[in-house]
Amino acid sequence: MMRLLANVRMQLARRPWVRWVFVAVLALGVGGSVASGLAGVRRERDAWGRSTTVYVATQDLVAGDPIGGAVERREVPEAIVPDSALVALPAGSTATQRIGRGEIVTDGDIVDTTGPQALIPTGWLAIDVTDVANPTLFAVGDSAAVLAGGASVAVAAVIVEVTATDVVVAVPLADAPTVAAAANERTAVIALSAAAPEVP
Repeated sequence: MMRLLANVRMQLARRPWVRWVFVAVLALGVGGSVASGLAGVRRERDAWGRSTTVYVATQDLVAGDPIGGAVERREVPEAIVPDSALVALPAGSTATQRIGRGEIVTDGDIVDTTGPQALIPTGWLAIDVTDVANPTLFAVGDSAAVLAGGASVAVAAVIVEVTATDVVVAVPLADAPTVAAAANERTAVIALSAAAPEVP
């Protein structure tokens, strides 16, 4: 092995051009590797596609919060943009559910209405339940159920407004008369629910 290395060094000393050929081949190899890496980066970039402008939340929002001033337009890759991403922001928009800071805002996250009406699902009615024992238990946007007389009178409900003494709850149209009667008789009890109600 030592003799072989000695022979190689002697040949390189007699023929310096061989050394430069070796260096050139090595440089070409390194250059090819770099070019291949850059091509891979370009392929990855192209895979993300073009960018588009969407609205992104700049702070955490909960149901009932006004959208104005809490979102901004940003350029993001089209590959990560949902089909329902918001491209125009109606004036007076309200969040219908929790939106985390940095999330892309979608059509389903907002309504272009303010106040309690903004959170009433289509086809539902909102009913004021007065003299609630502890309104601080509830927050706008909470899922709930309404009980009365030892039975469920609305298994799906949404809290749309909370005051110092009252809670306004939206319920499906079919349940509204029973809930209204229970609220009028002061027998309605609102219970928080872990599951979001199914909105038709």
